[in-house]
Amino acid sequence: MLVAVCGLSADRIVASPPGERTISFYHIHTQETLTVTYKKDGEYIPDAMKKIDWLMRDWRKNEAIRIDPKTVDIIWEMYQELGSQQPIHVICGYRSPGTNAMLRRTRGGQASKSQHMTGRA
Repeated sequence: MLVAVCGLSADRIVASPPGERTISFYHIHTQETLTVTYKKDGEYIPDAMKKIDWLMRDWRKNEAIRIDPKTVDIIWEMYQELGSQQPIHVICGYRSPGTNAMLRRTRGGQASKSQHMTGRA
């Protein structure tokens, strides 16, 4: 999973009420930010998840897929455990097969069946 929890000059993020999960992202390549309540009372909020899908898109091709909600939960849980007050820096979310292949050719190190291509990274 290529998500890093790092600092960013921003206002403090306010904790969510019990039963809600709010998450904040900063995409290092697009400079996009998103703070969204994505889960309430155990239910994912479809519009919020679509916003997460878009932020995590393959920014080289502007292609988005459904990001696995369990992956978002893992990121949120890590974020809470670390007590972070700053947005999560996204290095890479979804990668299309074409982008993944290009990176394998030009940079190397990417798995041929990367979890980035499935919405689980």
